[in-house]
Amino acid sequence: MKFICIRNILLNAIRNLLGLTSNRSTLPILANALLETTPAGLKVLGTDLETGFQGTYDVTVQKPGRVTVSARALSDVIKELDPEHPITWQADEKHVIKLVSGNSRFTLHGMSAQDYPQLPAFDEPAQFSIPSSALLTCLQQVLPAVPDQDQRFVLQSVLITMKPPDPPSIEVVGTDGHRLVIAESDAGTWTTSAPQPLNALIPKKAAQLLATLLAQEDTLDVPIAISKKLFCVTVKNVILTSRLIEGTYPNYQQVIPVLNGARMEIDREMFEEALHRVAVIARDQTQAVRLALTPDTLTIHAQSADVGEGTESIPAVVAGKEFKTGFNARYLLDALRTCPGKRLQLHMKEPVSPCLIVSPDSHNRWKHVIMPVR
Repeated sequence: MKFICIRNILLNAIRNLLGLTSNRSTLPILANALLETTPAGLKVLGTDLETGFQGTYDVTVQKPGRVTVSARALSDVIKELDPEHPITWQADEKHVIKLVSGNSRFTLHGMSAQDYPQLPAFDEPAQFSIPSSALLTCLQQVLPAVPDQDQRFVLQSVLITMKPPDPPSIEVVGTDGHRLVIAESDAGTWTTSAPQPLNALIPKKAAQLLATLLAQEDTLDVPIAISKKLFCVTVKNVILTSRLIEGTYPNYQQVIPVLNGARMEIDREMFEEALHRVAVIARDQTQAVRLALTPDTLTIHAQSADVGEGTESIPAVVAGKEFKTGFNARYLLDALRTCPGKRLQLHMKEPVSPCLIVSPDSHNRWKHVIMPVR
């Protein structure tokens, strides 16, 4: 196996799939990336058995072959090479890999590609297409609310729903039980008939990798296909497949408060900056900050027995009587950072009831629900 390529092409390919590889897996080969040369170019594959990455890249192939190698070690080596010099890659029958770039020489020990898990085959046609920038925005808004670990395994996933025409739209949902985010976009189009919505419950790791790929190619239309067990999306030269999570996603619609008049409307950036300053004090387990709503003013307060206390007041449009409540500062900051508009509204019936945060600028396409701290 032998090929010559530009350094950044190989580096970007390996970096993209690093999140799928793990040295803690019971299968050591899952820490590896598989590289295969064919007359069409170089294929780079990675998987964690749930999500599969397959990228095709333009390189100069001198000899076909296949080998796997530690993705982390390969990334660490390539990133130190001079980007001005191409990389010559050569692997022998014993899976010993030699890299030459300028005056640099490296030898890496690989493993046979025969033992590498086969990525799931997907031959369903794409059913939906959406601009990459629109899908990326939805994922970036939702992912902070998806937990890395949870006893309810289904919550470690992102729910993607493609809705029928009139108009066609895509909805992305994430929750950890303490907060809920719903992001929608009507920028998509159906490429097949759409008699009913299509749902895909994909692992958080797959959604994170998809967001990474979309951020690199933000001017493309991205085709999406869903089968009974698989989700597949193509981002330029990369095919990302994911097994669908089995289980029933929570009925999130029932926890969304009714829009019955905003309790408060405020400048998003001003709120975020003030909250960020006061939250420095909120270092206990709940990271609680208290909000006091009075006519024309929002007062943010945090107190810690070990650190001290902090308070800041900012102008706001407040409706109704005086109102006090509390939230986890990190959850609230995540909402403010991902809010798509310059102003936001808080809808809340009682101090201990769920709080719905929306932006008048988003046309009801972004909703963030946070449970208060008691």
